[in-house]
Amino acid sequence: MGRNKIKIEKIENSRIRQVTFYKRKKGLIKKSMELSLLCEAKILLCVLDKNEKLTTYISDSETLKDLEEYFFNKTIQKENFSNIDVIFSFYF
Repeated sequence: MGRNKIKIEKIENSRIRQVTFYKRKKGLIKKSMELSLLCEAKILLCVLDKNEKLTTYISDSETLKDLEEYFFNKTIQKENFSNIDVIFSFYF
């Protein structure tokens, strides 16, 4: 009596695809909040929809500072994080 599994593939009907997107985005944000509270994780979630509307969730006010320090001040391979520059340039 559980839920049926669905195939993970593009939804062809645009209205159903949009409804699914918003429901799953809401669930993703909810899970991010739970993970942040339960595990004291610092979370920065960015979702960009097809209309280029950006939705963000930031777990606390210090998260951006901590993530900036981690990505820009630590010695890590920056080529693996080339897209993160776009996110930080949006906020800074």
